Amino acid sequence: MALPAETVTGLYLHGLAANRAVAYRSRTPGGTWHDWSWDDVEVRVRELAHGLIALGVGHGDRIGIVADTRVEWTLVDLAALSLGAVTVPAYTVASDEDTAHVLRDAEVRVLVAENRVVADRIARLRDGLPALERVVLMEPKAAAADELTLDRLAAMGVTHAASHPDAVDEARAAVRPDDLLTLIYTSGTTGRPRGCRILQRNFAAMARIAIAVPGLCRAGDRCLLFLPLAHCFARLMPYVGLTADVTICFATSIARLRADLVETKPHLLPTVPRALQAAHDGIRDQLDAASGARRRLVRWALDVGERVANTRATGQRMPPGLAAQHRLAEAVLFRRVRAGFGGEIRTIISGGAALDPDVARFLHVLDLAVLEGYGQTECTTAAAFNRPYRYRVGTVGPPLPHVDVRLAEDGEIELRGPIVFDGYHRDDAATAAVLVDGWLRTGDVGTIDEDGFLRLTDRKRDLIVLSNGKNVAPQRVEGLLAARPTISQAVVLGDGQPALVALVTVTEDTRTRLGDGLRAAVKADVDAVNETLAPFERIRRFHVLDDEFSTEAGDLTPTLKVRRGVVARRHAEAVDRLFGGA
Repeated sequence: MALPAETVTGLYLHGLAANRAVAYRSRTPGGTWHDWSWDDVEVRVRELAHGLIALGVGHGDRIGIVADTRVEWTLVDLAALSLGAVTVPAYTVASDEDTAHVLRDAEVRVLVAENRVVADRIARLRDGLPALERVVLMEPKAAAADELTLDRLAAMGVTHAASHPDAVDEARAAVRPDDLLTLIYTSGTTGRPRGCRILQRNFAAMARIAIAVPGLCRAGDRCLLFLPLAHCFARLMPYVGLTADVTICFATSIARLRADLVETKPHLLPTVPRALQAAHDGIRDQLDAASGARRRLVRWALDVGERVANTRATGQRMPPGLAAQHRLAEAVLFRRVRAGFGGEIRTIISGGAALDPDVARFLHVLDLAVLEGYGQTECTTAAAFNRPYRYRVGTVGPPLPHVDVRLAEDGEIELRGPIVFDGYHRDDAATAAVLVDGWLRTGDVGTIDEDGFLRLTDRKRDLIVLSNGKNVAPQRVEGLLAARPTISQAVVLGDGQPALVALVTVTEDTRTRLGDGLRAAVKADVDAVNETLAPFERIRRFHVLDDEFSTEAGDLTPTLKVRRGVVARRHAEAVDRLFGGA
C-alpha cells in the first residue's frame, strides 16, 4: 500500500497535538540542560515565523543556515517550513568558495549565522551574493547593537503577530506535498556541490518509513544528535522525533560527547564509522588490559556475547540456558560498557560510510546493537537498513518499506519510491542522468544476497581498472588498510597502472610511539592486508604521509568522505615515485 503524500509541516502540527514527551533537550550557556516542551517549541517557532514574514519572507523563499548542530538550527528550520519557505544548509567547515556557491546558487535571501566567525565570513562573501538581504546571528553576545539576532527576530515576530495573528496559520495551510522543503548541497568528492531538491513529501515519507521499522524507536525515547544538521542523515532525526514523540538531545560539542552521552542517557545514537572505530579501539584497549581472573571472566562474557549476537542476527529465539548466561555476562561486563554510552543505549545507527565489519561484530558482542543503513541525499537519507531483530554484519540491510531496490547489469544500485528526490537544482542534464523512468541511479555498486540483504562494493566512478583489465574496488582495500593498528586512513590508486599503490596516514600518537620503527610497522600491516587479497588487489608500494587527511586541507568532504582526486593531486610527487617503482 502506497504512503499518502504528506508534508513535514503537517507532521509537525500533528506532533504538537499528539506528542507527550519532551521535545528537545539543549545545554544552556550556564552549562545546565534545558528541556523544551512542545508548547515551548511552538511559541518560539511562531515568533520566528512571524519575524521572517516581517522581513518579507514567504512561500518558496530561501533561508540559509550556517551553523553547527544546536537546537536553534531546528527551530529556524521549523519556522521556515511553517511558511513554505526553503531551508538551505551549509557546513561551517566548508570552504569560502563552496559556501558562496551554495548561497548564490540557491538565491538565499535571509541567512542565519551561528556566531561572529560565521557572520564575518559571510560579510567577506557578501559582494558575490546578490540575493542576500539580511544576516541573523544565533548567538546574541556576538552581535553589535545594530545587528539582527534570533532574539530580535523573535521580538519582531511578536509585534507582527499582534497585527497579523493568522499569518502563520494561513501560511501553514497553504503548504503542499510537492512544495520544495530544502536544497541540500551534496559535498561530492569531485566538482562543485550540487543542490538536491527535496520536497515536503520526500522528507515526510522518509520520517514515516523510519518509524515503521519495528523496534527502532519508541515514544519517549531520547536521541543524542551530534552529526551536522547540514547533512541529510542528521536532518532526518528531528523529523523522526516529531513524528514518533522522541526527544532530540542536542550535543554540546564533539569534545563533550562522552559527557553528553552520560548526562542525556540516549536510547538512539546516530553516528558515523570513525566515531565507532574510536569507541571500539578504546574499549578493546581496556579489555586487553585485564589480567588474571578478570581476564578469564571477560573472555567468557565475550564468548556468551558472540553466541547471543549470532542468535539475534538471524531473528531466532534465545535458548533459556544462553539467556541465563547472557544475564550474568550483562552484569559482569556489558552493563559497564554501555554505561559509557549513557547506560540506556538500545540502537546505534551507523551511516555515511562503510563500517569495518570487525568493529560492528565486536560491538554487537558487547550487546551494543549497531545497525548500518544505506542511502544518499538523493533518496532523502536511507533506502536500506538492518533491523534490530534481523541484521547481517557487512551489509546495509534489506530495503526499507515502500522502497524498491534493483541492480543494473553492471551492478549499479537503482532505487524507486516516495523518498527519491525531485532532481538537481538548475541542472537538468545531471537530473536526467540519474533519474530514469522513475528510478534513481545511485552510482553505487553492490550485490543483493538470497535473503535480500544489500551489500555495497564500491562507487561506480571509483572503480580502478588496472592495465591488465582487472577491476578493483578501492574502498574495500582502503577499509582493510584503515582497520589495521598503525594506519588511520588510506587512499588506493592505480587506474591504468600495472599494480596498486597506497597513500596512508597515521595518527600523531602512533607516529610518536613507533618513532624510527614506523615504516616497518606500517609495512607489516600492509603485508597482512595483502595476504587477504587476490594478487591483482594487493598493494605493491605505499607512502606514509606527514599528516592525516582533513577538511581544512580539502582532502575530505564535510561529511568526511575522502576526495581521492584531491589527495592524489596534493601528493603528486609521492604518487609519481610510487608508480615509478610499481
